[in-house]
Amino acid sequence: MSDQQLRDEDLDGLLGEWAARSRLTAGEAEALRLAVVRTRPAGLDPAWWATLMGQVSATVIQATALPDGARAALRPLRPLAVLGPG
Repeated sequence: MSDQQLRDEDLDGLLGEWAARSRLTAGEAEALRLAVVRTRPAGLDPAWWATLMGQVSATVIQATALPDGARAALRPLRPLAVLGPG
């Protein structure tokens, strides 16, 4: 059978026949699943959130609690990417 003769119904039948006699081990199935489904979990990266909270806390302390001389001695915070690649 040539590729041109292969229709969707034929492919479904061939896949069904293959599945009836082929079995993957649990490890093979998991490796295949991971290779096909590579999605990021929903929500923000925990490291991003922790870094943001650290920067917010440091900024609040600098703005409210430190005397001018102590505040001037601190290094400025590096800007945080809002939704950078990760």
